[in-house]
Formats: sequence, C-alpha cells, structure tokens
Amino acid sequence: MEDHTPEPLTLISAHRPTLALLTLPPTLTKIALVNLPNPVSLHRLPSLCPLLIILDLSFNTWLELEAEAEKFLLRVDWTRWSHLRVLRLRKCPLSKATHEMLNRGRWDDVEVIQ
Repeated sequence: MEDHTPEPLTLISAHRPTLALLTLPPTLTKIALVNLPNPVSLHRLPSLCPLLIILDLSFNTWLELEAEAEKFLLRVDWTRWSHLRVLRLRKCPLSKATHEMLNRGRWDDVEVIQ
C-alpha cells in the first residue's frame, strides 16, 4: 500500500538565512523562504535544491519593489528547476521579463501565486 502522506514544506525564517540555505539537503521539493529580514542568494538555490516543486518567497520586504525583485529574480537560472510547478510571491511583484524568463523552455508554465 502506498503512503500518500504529503511531504512537509520546509520553512526557513532565520536571522542568517544564507547560512541556513547552505545546509539544505538537495532532495528538498518544497521550501518557503517567507518574511526573511535580509536578502538571500536566490541564484544559488537551483544548484542547492534542484528538485524543487514549490518555492514560496512571499512577504519578503527586499522583494517588494519591482526593481529590487527583478534584480534578485533575474539572476536565478530558472531552467535548472525543471520540476518547479508553483512559485508563490505574495506581496512581491513579478515583471513581464521575469515571468517570461521563469517559463522559458518549459512545456507547462509555472503557476505564479501573487
């Protein structure tokens, strides 16, 4: 009999989130980096957690302004996350350029929840 228990979402909320990111196991499929006090190196995440299906970056003040959000989000190599299906960005704008980059080369678009 198969176990249909959903995998828990890994939530990171720390004063030094970049250090916490470096210790993540590469097998994670769901992660929430919610309301972090300081920016993190988002561009490192695809190599640290290549199997992500759900990524939640909601309520991060360093992503609230479109220019700032674009600076961080455009550095990410979204093509390395072939399994990514959901990107949550509550209170974080997503420019058209970033949205296009996010879905470049995909058969199915990533669902963006704002």
